[in-house]
Amino acid sequence: MLTNKIKKPLLFVLGLLISQTSIGGVATYRLTVTNNWTPEKHTINYPAEAHFSWLGGGTHDATQSFWALGELSPSTAFQNMAETGVTTDFVTEIKAASGTPLEWKHWFCQPTQTHTNCGSLVVYFTIDSRQPLVTLTSMLGPSPDWFVGVSGLHLQNNKNEWISRIDVPLALYDAGTEEGVKTTMKNPESSPHKPISLISYDKSSGDYLPSEEEYIVGSYTFELIHDSNIQSKTKDCLFNWAEQQYPELFKPASEKSELYEDYTYRYYKDSNTYLGFFQDKTVHSLTPKKSNEIVDYGDIQQYLQLAGCDNK
Repeated sequence: MLTNKIKKPLLFVLGLLISQTSIGGVATYRLTVTNNWTPEKHTINYPAEAHFSWLGGGTHDATQSFWALGELSPSTAFQNMAETGVTTDFVTEIKAASGTPLEWKHWFCQPTQTHTNCGSLVVYFTIDSRQPLVTLTSMLGPSPDWFVGVSGLHLQNNKNEWISRIDVPLALYDAGTEEGVKTTMKNPESSPHKPISLISYDKSSGDYLPSEEEYIVGSYTFELIHDSNIQSKTKDCLFNWAEQQYPELFKPASEKSELYEDYTYRYYKDSNTYLGFFQDKTVHSLTPKKSNEIVDYGDIQQYLQLAGCDNK
């Protein structure tokens, strides 16, 4: 086998130890948040700490809806998200409605923004075929009650297959609960509340005004990383073949695979070794006692053919 060594931090090893997301009836998606709310495009009244706030929501089925353009802000929890950026109450509301909660408690910033609240622009989540829709929201901060997000985005096609990639332009919404046209917080409450609506940036004044058209300030990119419904048998076949061919390396044989970000892996206690597949494209192993480097064995397809697993 051709062996190339790829350096990875010890954090990867720790992540493998604490991650216990089992394969079975779920897909894993990587979500990349792009923040295009930049000072170059918003030269007047651009705030020093501009950001997308916490990202929160959940997965659910088609019988549920948690916010919609043209409807009133659905709850105090949603209002709190739009006005403060804190998504916890909204996420709890989705969980109480039998949805599966999703939440990342950091800001999603421009790469040049160095505020300590800023975190990774890439996050991961799992989604079950029983709840194939995702709803997410994030406040545009600071602002009166403006936000971005998706409502009931279906990640399966009409054949109930997971969609490999979806790019969603992020329009800017006004939650209709607080007055104000500038990027300030704690403004007078709207009385009565108004329906959720589109707003856009006026370059001449620096104000954010009602709009009939979407004003795009970023994007969400959903990329399918693992589809257990389609690939689990094939991967299990290859794991089992490796255990039979190299028992001294991969023992005791395991029936349980795990997910960690882009990796599907099994851990072998006796040899303290991990065997994994990166994005279902390449084969890797890691033996922490010997080295903290992940060994790359190349394209997974050659091993699927060698093991007779390519038709599984």
